[in-house]
Amino acid sequence: MGVFDTFPGRYFPVASDARLTIPHAEANIDAGMSWETDYEETVGASTAVTVMWTAPSSGAVELVPSISADKAVSWVFSEAPNASGGSSITAHNHNRQSSSTDPIATVVSAITFTSSGTMLQEGSFGTTGGQGNPASGGAGGLDNKWILATAQSYLMRVVAAGASTTIDITGHYDLNVHL
Repeated sequence: MGVFDTFPGRYFPVASDARLTIPHAEANIDAGMSWETDYEETVGASTAVTVMWTAPSSGAVELVPSISADKAVSWVFSEAPNASGGSSITAHNHNRQSSSTDPIATVVSAITFTSSGTMLQEGSFGTTGGQGNPASGGAGGLDNKWILATAQSYLMRVVAAGASTTIDITGHYDLNVHL
């Protein structure tokens, strides 16, 4: 006999010397090493919403960006973009009792953009409607985390296919003390 934990498919046998291991993501939250940024903007057709994260000069950072939009969009996630400027946004630590400092510089809006750099992943979702059908959006993003190169910038650029599209870009990242 045994018990299931809260993670589907994981089985822990019942024994007097059993030890439960805390998953890596939860341990990072407990240690105050897990942050999230969120930026939302409504834009016109063919207009981009861009968020850029810059990794610190030391330490391993794991980033998982995600996107949602109420209409069709296309997106590109890239490394070493030719971009500068922008306004800083505040990251929120998942451990609200932690005083740990956010390791990543995150900027949005008013980014001077020249090129994407090395494209790592791209995609699109939603429909533009037509012939009496409404436009629709959705949610998407990267399937896996990315371990960022030190002192390198990463760009998520999302382009609206139609007018008055609300785009939300979220970045969840951990300072990985285990790498």
